[in-house]
Amino acid sequence: MKDNFFAHVTKSPVYNDDRGFFAPTELTDRWVQVNISYNIAPYTFRGVHYQLKNTAQAKLVKVLKGSIIDFIVDIRPGSSRFGRMEDYRVNAGEEILVKAGYGHAFLTLEPDTIVQYMVDKPYNPETDRNWLWSSHPHLKSAVEYHSNFGEIVISDKDANAPKFLDADL
Repeated sequence: MKDNFFAHVTKSPVYNDDRGFFAPTELTDRWVQVNISYNIAPYTFRGVHYQLKNTAQAKLVKVLKGSIIDFIVDIRPGSSRFGRMEDYRVNAGEEILVKAGYGHAFLTLEPDTIVQYMVDKPYNPETDRNWLWSSHPHLKSAVEYHSNFGEIVISDKDANAPKFLDADL
């Protein structure tokens, strides 16, 4: 396990055969919702998403197929690491635990990438927030580097999000 300040990265088993693969994820009573993200194109960017203070979610992000670069930004008000970003390459069969209180995003590196993530609190549309990835200089540089400075695929919501310093954190 790679243990960093923002996240814990672990490898879980993936069993392959001529039919495909089977990848179990151990569940506990901590997780209240499971989400699946299917991404057709490489360089699909999802994020930067977070929930406000009392609804902030921890996430267990697992790549089922393909690979991603996972981006985590400290957005905890008053934190000595506020605004600091870490990024992690996560391949099929690997998972990363993102602590609550951090902005989260990922960039797919392969076509047909499938990402599963579990959250420890229910989604609350009233406290759901995001901010524009390119308004954070370190995140912008990392996304551009990992996407080979090509065009990324992004939702209208994420493309039109407020700038990092203007976001409701």
